[in-house]
Amino acid sequence: MLAALLLALCVPALAQSDWQPPRLELSRLSPITGAAPLHPTVMEAALPRMAAQDFRGLGAEAAQVLSWIQGKPRVALRGREGSWSLMDDSGASLPLSPALGAALQHIDQYFKMAPATSHEELKAALLSEAGVASIVALFDRAIAERVDSGKGIAVPELGGEAALDGGRIILHEMPDLTRPVMQLISRSAKDPEALARICAEHAAAVGVLDEHGLLRNLLKRMPEWEKRGIPLQQREKTLALTVSTVLENGAGTYVFDPETQFAAILDQSWTGRYVGQWHTHPPHPAAGAFQGSEGPSGPDMDIAVASGQNLVLAFQTDGFDAYDLSPLENGQPDLSKILKISYRSAAWRRHFQAVYDAAFKAGPRS
Repeated sequence: MLAALLLALCVPALAQSDWQPPRLELSRLSPITGAAPLHPTVMEAALPRMAAQDFRGLGAEAAQVLSWIQGKPRVALRGREGSWSLMDDSGASLPLSPALGAALQHIDQYFKMAPATSHEELKAALLSEAGVASIVALFDRAIAERVDSGKGIAVPELGGEAALDGGRIILHEMPDLTRPVMQLISRSAKDPEALARICAEHAAAVGVLDEHGLLRNLLKRMPEWEKRGIPLQQREKTLALTVSTVLENGAGTYVFDPETQFAAILDQSWTGRYVGQWHTHPPHPAAGAFQGSEGPSGPDMDIAVASGQNLVLAFQTDGFDAYDLSPLENGQPDLSKILKISYRSAAWRRHFQAVYDAAFKAGPRS
């Protein structure tokens, strides 16, 4: 389930951000001396954000750029990796650091992508040899990041945004901010003091992972339970149940937040045409093999209705099912309108059986 959280409700530190990813639009701007002008969003939203947050230590330089572009209707980014500058209509230029130049290039690429609209093109890209290989790699990585919940092994969802470029599907990953803290909680599952420190030191991520406060509230109560003579075995059992519930719920949710998206856009090169959001429904470890996962959930459809494409990649024992949710945009949740793409292969089954055997013969990973 892709959780497009309203971070204002659960992560105050993130919610105070004044940058929200604008809806994609096709840029139609005139060139300046051989270089295309930066998309207005770069100047009006991205640079102020970088300056305000000192993104990757580039805040001071971003502020300098903002001062330089003030009053200029448009500026162009010129150069290539390692040598960047901005140029205005008069020909005046401002040198940029390699890091800022690359970041501006990436976010400019992102906002200049045209939307991809063909289901058949998406289907062909996903079912191509390269498309299947990229999806195999996603599930391999998800399995490698599995978490021991105490009751079993949970494989987390992955997600991000996709593009089509020359018949290829490019699945840009955007890390879920809860994954590192899930690993920390798993490793300290039986230690209330360590868990309390994790909750304090990673309050924002824990707040998203444990949105109902199950673990945090329990940890607050445990000292009083000890004073009241609640048996140690009972306290440990309650802690184990709470930790497993939080971790299993977290593994089954992909959190797509603006902070992570902003960083991922600036860190990656964007080419081709924009598809939309994507996330996986991962395999479920069972006795002897991985079990397949389910199709789109109600929240998945809600997101597609509100935001457009929300591609679901669901693991199956002998392949995958991809669900194109783009027909739901601006409509109503309706399973009958979802377009399903299926891939089946004996090679897939053999590969993931070998992955299962290697993972579980080596023992659970926490």
